[in-house]
Amino acid sequence: MDKSNHIVCLTPGFPENEKDSRCIPALQIYLKALKKENKSLEVTVISLDYPFKKDCFQWNHITIYSMNGKSQKGLKRVILWMKVVSIFLKINRNRKVTHIHSFWYGECAFIGSFISTFHKAAHICTLMGQDAKRNSLYSKAIIKKPILVGLSDFHAESIVNSLKIVPDRIIPWGLESSLSNNINMEKRDIDILGVGSLFPVKNFSLFIDLIDKLIKQNDQLTCAIIGDGDEKSMLQGKISALGISKNLKLIGGLERNEVLNYMSRSKVLLHTSDYESFGMVFLEALSVGTYIVSKPIGCYVKSHMWETGESKNELIEMVQKKLKQNNRKCIYPFDINKTVQEYAELYQLN
Repeated sequence: MDKSNHIVCLTPGFPENEKDSRCIPALQIYLKALKKENKSLEVTVISLDYPFKKDCFQWNHITIYSMNGKSQKGLKRVILWMKVVSIFLKINRNRKVTHIHSFWYGECAFIGSFISTFHKAAHICTLMGQDAKRNSLYSKAIIKKPILVGLSDFHAESIVNSLKIVPDRIIPWGLESSLSNNINMEKRDIDILGVGSLFPVKNFSLFIDLIDKLIKQNDQLTCAIIGDGDEKSMLQGKISALGISKNLKLIGGLERNEVLNYMSRSKVLLHTSDYESFGMVFLEALSVGTYIVSKPIGCYVKSHMWETGESKNELIEMVQKKLKQNNRKCIYPFDINKTVQEYAELYQLN
């Protein structure tokens, strides 16, 4: 990559420090790998909402500007945009910006489009999730369409169906190849694990229904859900009402290394979400040799490690099948180095 390249990333959130592993893990993994492979490349991040402080700090040799815009709406939000533009101009004065990379096809893409119009920098936007399913006011206000990147074939289909636009590229997220180091493939004391934010789109209510039916067939199952969110109280109430608290525990939110530890102890990752643009949780499960049962969503890859189903009965049947098997192995369908290579090519083309 050209030494003169300088990429400014626009994102709603970013880790508050190098120990914060929960905030957008895919973006963290990508930027660390990008910087590692291109040490002379300048990368700067402007984070609009999180961390909840206005600051400029270093994160793995990358400069982060956090704008603390979480509570700002209306006119204050417009002022925030002006501050972002002002920060961008300051960054550009220090070292000319050649590329703007926005994440989510919403507010950040809107700001990136505005800046790229007068600055003449190439603008790439990676769609990340629900932004592929709806045309927001921000996306409708985008002045100049950026180069759009989807994360999977499933994601690209959602973008076409909902936004009526075709992504220019599909670049899957990748994973570090070191995750399977020292994994004990035999110690699997958790039968079924669920991982994700406790929000409606993840459909953990269905997860609990499936576990309830599976427990009726085997009351010795040990199950857990890792995650926090608005539905936590409702889900805990449902678990108690069904009388399955002995078998199914809500663990709460954990740092990434703790989640991976739970995964490495689990036989099956059951993922009942109706929609995933990609699903880093799938890659993490595969990397530690944990079977997956899910709907055919996100980055699904055909493998003996991953079964899919649509109905409750199909999902239950698949879970029962995987619980009986013991031919697990650690696999890495998407390598972070490949992700970096594809984005590097995209940056160089513009």
